[in-house]
Amino acid sequence: GHAQSIAAGYGFSSGQKVLLLDGDGALLMHAGAACSTAQSNVCHIVLNNKAHDSVGGQKTCGADVDFSALASVLGYDASYRLNDKAQLAAHLLHYFKDGQGSLLLEVAIVCGHKKGLLRPSFSPAENKTSFMNQ
Repeated sequence: GHAQSIAAGYGFSSGQKVLLLDGDGALLMHAGAACSTAQSNVCHIVLNNKAHDSVGGQKTCGADVDFSALASVLGYDASYRLNDKAQLAAHLLHYFKDGQGSLLLEVAIVCGHKKGLLRPSFSPAENKTSFMNQ
């Protein structure tokens, strides 16, 4: 849920391009953080399945949101809605080879998750320490 803040902070502090995988629900719940994400070197991939799938499958308003328009309002440099793997691959290749600034890619996916999906086994403090030592 807070991946945007982590990605933006790392992008600002390192100056490197960052790849951020996020769900539509997380982006919608943390849209304020996306203002910072939009100001850093982040390629923000929004996996839009119109649900909070990893925590019970509750529906989001992801079907009703124009994520490209939202990205523009939040300050992203560019955004696209993608329909297939080839488009995703092409945008990622271009961004990490020649792109600059922030990019939001909305990828429409189906609902559902792998059986036996594991939940994090480390505390937030342990994750912070591990991340800072990388």
